[in-house]
Amino acid sequence: MLDAAGITEWVRNAKAGDMAVYARGETISRPVAELARRFHEQGLVDLTRRRDGGGWQFLIQRRSATYRAGRQVRRVHPRSSAENAILRMIRDAIRLKQPCPTNAEFAEGAGLSGAIAASYRLRKLVRDGKVELVDHGPFERRVAVLVGTDKRTVRAPL
Repeated sequence: MLDAAGITEWVRNAKAGDMAVYARGETISRPVAELARRFHEQGLVDLTRRRDGGGWQFLIQRRSATYRAGRQVRRVHPRSSAENAILRMIRDAIRLKQPCPTNAEFAEGAGLSGAIAASYRLRKLVRDGKVELVDHGPFERRVAVLVGTDKRTVRAPL
C-alpha cells in the first residue's frame, strides 16, 4: 500500500503502463484519494478498482504524460486562496527537490487567468514576507526560499 508520499514517488519514477495497488479495503484514506485524483486530473495516471475477496484493490496505472512538480490542475476559488495554492506549489517543489515553477505553471495550478496574475500573487507573497526569490540570471530558473527556514527549490537551467 502507498501513502501520499509513496504515490508521488511512484508517479515520478513509473514508466508508461506500470501499474500498482495503492490501497486495499472498502475505502481509501482522504489524503491518498485526493492525491490520486489530482494525478488523474493531470492526465498522469488512470485509476481503477477491482474486487479482492470481500473488499477492493485500488489500482493506479501510469500514463505517458510528463511529471512536473508544479503541474496541478486543481482550480482554486475564491481568489484569496490563490496565494495559498502558489505557496503549496512552492512547498511541493521543495519537498520533491524540483525547480521553482514558472509563472505560467503557477497560473495553471492556482486557477488564475495567466502568468501576469500569478506574478502579482507571487509578488504579494514576497511583500508579505512568506517567500524570497533569488534570481541567478537569464539562463536559470529563479529559486524560491521559504522565509524563516533554509528550505529552497533547486537551481535549474531554463
